[in-house]
Amino acid sequence: LVMEGRDTAGKGGAIGANLIVVAGTANNQCQLPGAAEALKNLGVTVTEAAAAGDPIQVCELGRADLKVNANGAAIAVGDMVASDGTTGRGQVATLANAKSVVARALQASSADGDIIAVFVSIYNLPAS
Repeated sequence: LVMEGRDTAGKGGAIGANLIVVAGTANNQCQLPGAAEALKNLGVTVTEAAAAGDPIQVCELGRADLKVNANGAAIAVGDMVASDGTTGRGQVATLANAKSVVARALQASSADGDIIAVFVSIYNLPAS
C-alpha cells in the first residue's frame, strides 16, 4: 500500500523507513504516532518520505523490518511489539504500556536503534 507520508503533528514532516505509523488526518495519509492515535496503527514503513506529502510505502500485513527502541525491555523472538509512543520505534508490548500490538518479533534485540524483522499483524489489546 502506498500512502502519502505526512506528519501532521509537527514532528518535522519527514517519516523514516522501518517505523510504525498511524492514520493521518485525511484519506491516504499516515503520520508518526502520538498518544491520541494509540488505536489507529496502520503498519510499518518500508520506504521513507523526505518531506510532508511525499509518497511512502507501508506494510500493513506481513514481514517488515522495524527500528527498535530498546531503552526498556529487550525484545525476544516471539514478543508482541508496539509503538514506543511518538518516535514510531518498536518496543515490547505489555498491557501496561500499549493499547495496540503492531507486530510479532522474528528476531531478538537489546540495542537501541537495531532494525529487526517482524511480522506485522495489528490488533488491539483488551483494556486492563
